[in-house]
Amino acid sequence: MSSIRELHRQLTRKERSAVEITQEALERIQAVEPKLHSFLYVTADHALEQARRVDAK
Repeated sequence: MSSIRELHRQLTRKERSAVEITQEALERIQAVEPKLHSFLYVTADHALEQARRVDAK
């Protein structure tokens, strides 16, 4: 996983979309959550909708 600085650079240079970055984060959460139990609830649909809005700008 990239640093937030690197993700911001990729997003502003349009090297990656907000949806791609969000999907990667959600996949990582799904992979580690069974071991960590650090989230009560993950609003994946809402996160992806917000990412689509960012990409549309």
